[in-house]
Amino acid sequence: MNFVALLTILAQQGLLANSHSNSASSMSLDEVDDDPMQTAENVAARPCLNVLFAEAIKGPLLSTDSEVQIKTLDLIFHYISQESTPSKQIQVMVEENVADYIFEILRLSGNGSLLE
Repeated sequence: MNFVALLTILAQQGLLANSHSNSASSMSLDEVDDDPMQTAENVAARPCLNVLFAEAIKGPLLSTDSEVQIKTLDLIFHYISQESTPSKQIQVMVEENVADYIFEILRLSGNGSLLE
């Protein structure tokens, strides 16, 4: 629950919307030069922050605690509703099947009690 609350605050303040879509682009050339073991292939092989975010919210969406699920849905809302959110971030959420998790929550809620 604390994890979801922290990410929600970051999303509300727009700090997640400004995350880099590629780990390589977030590194300066000096950082790459400082670490000879770090090649362009190694940097490109790392998952980007958007993918890590999408993977991280799947766990709370699968929670049996409806409060955790609701707070996670609130987090997703704030994450994708930022004016500065690039379409790439939303695309990653779709590619990582986050929508399937959301639809499953809504399907299981049946009577809509989660939406009240």
